[in-house]
Formats: sequence, C-alpha cells, structure tokens
Amino acid sequence: MGNARNYYEALGIGRDADREEIRKAFRRKAKEHHPDTQSTGNVESFRLAQEAYETLADDSSRRRYDRELEQSEAGLGGGPFGNGRGRAAAGFDSTERAFSNLWDLFMAAAASDRSTSEPKFREKRSREPIDYTVHLSAREAASGTSVNLPHEGRRPLVAHIPPGVYHGQVITVEFEDLFGRREIHLHIDIRG
Repeated sequence: MGNARNYYEALGIGRDADREEIRKAFRRKAKEHHPDTQSTGNVESFRLAQEAYETLADDSSRRRYDRELEQSEAGLGGGPFGNGRGRAAAGFDSTERAFSNLWDLFMAAAASDRSTSEPKFREKRSREPIDYTVHLSAREAASGTSVNLPHEGRRPLVAHIPPGVYHGQVITVEFEDLFGRREIHLHIDIRG
C-alpha cells in the first residue's frame, strides 16, 4: 500500500475478520496503546487503532476501504480523491475523516436545533371540532347563503351553506389554519 495505512495490520487481524474479531482486536490495541497507560501508551498508535476500528466496524466504510486497499495494492491509485500516494486509501485520510465527522456533528446539531426552535404550529394536526348554530331565514335555507363565523378572536371564517338545507340539519365544514386542521359543525336553525 505504499505509505497508506493498512487498518487490518494496525489491528493485527486478517481481512476476513468478522465484526466481533474487529471489536476484540480494537479493545486489545486500545488498552495497549491508550495514552493513560504509562508503560506502553502511544497516542499515534491509539489513534490509528481507533481510526481502523471506526472504518472496519461499519459495513459500508469497510467495503469502500477494501476496494481502495485492493486498488492501491494493484497500483491503480487511490480512486476519486487522488492517487493514493502518501496518504490513507482515498476517503480515509485523517483530515478528510475529521472534516467528515465535523460535518456530521454540525448537521446533527442543526437538525436538533431545528426541531426545538421551529414553532409548534408547523406540526399540523386535527383538533376538536367547533359547533356553531346558524340561524337562517326560510329563503336563505332554500337558496343557500354564506355566513361569517367568529373564530376565536381571529378574523371571521366564511362558511357556505348549500341550497335546500332543513331545520336541525348538521353540516360539517373543514378548514385549516396555522394550527392544523379543524372541523366546524354547523347546526341549522331555520326561523320564520
């Protein structure tokens, strides 16, 4: 692989290692090279083991790494990010990984900020219906009309009453506002 890092060698495992073997190898290397360990602590070896584990424990990252490793060993270069000389297999350079991780953290933070800072009225849901009694003349009931309904201190809603309604009939009208969808039950009361 030239100067590129071989994560399998870093963990001391074969290319056919399963996820459990990778985890055990990482724990062994991390314990051996952890910076807090006085006798054998080595920051660079610890970081390499951590980087290797992060790559090989994730199936899609491992497949991509294996492809790049094979290309590099075959002398085909490093793929879409360059020729692979003097760095880890393409896409696995520690600088690129750091920026990728920072981007992921940024996007996760932005998503969590967005979910808590957006006004709740964006979550539109059905609410309890509103009941109104609509008083109509016989003529309005026969020909149909429009009525203004007061709406909780906001501008009035206009409801269209179809022609031919009768006394005691209930007409259901739906409307949507900033707070979600709501039904209005219009109880028809014909006078005179």
